[in-house]
Amino acid sequence: MTVRALAAKARVSKSKIGHLANGGPYATVTPHVAARIARAVGVHRGALFQPRSSTSVDVDGKEIAMDTTERSLQLRLASYKSWTNTRDRSARTEAARKASHHTRFIAKARELHPDATEAEIAEVAASLRKAHYTELALRSAQARRIKGQQARAAKRKQIEAELKAAADSTPAA
Repeated sequence: MTVRALAAKARVSKSKIGHLANGGPYATVTPHVAARIARAVGVHRGALFQPRSSTSVDVDGKEIAMDTTERSLQLRLASYKSWTNTRDRSARTEAARKASHHTRFIAKARELHPDATEAEIAEVAASLRKAHYTELALRSAQARRIKGQQARAAKRKQIEAELKAAADSTPAA
């Protein structure tokens, strides 16, 4: 099957198939897309993936294969060393914090109050953020309550059915 045919059959771009085939930097897919590709080639989704094998240079300068555990430990070590050499952690992570999803609360606050000062915008953004997370907590609590009620009703129905079945099977005296 050609790349073009596979891409069409799996409803995926040709470049995505190419990245996956060549192990490029964009060689990742969601489980849903992986399932479509697997169906297109007629295999189980798990058959598409192999454990990654990385190489590293040992003390003699030879390349050696590493399994995923070793690779994970190597990357963790590099991360720890990198943070060890960082004096100002706040400055290092500032760009990520500025680009975080919380900026939408500031944008909404500016939209609601275009003439407000920065301090007022910060207060409104904080209120918007608190309202957002409180609404999420409320929805979660409601979902748990409903799920609990449904479970109790199902249990009650099951017990009633068992009692009825027991009563029906008992001979009359």
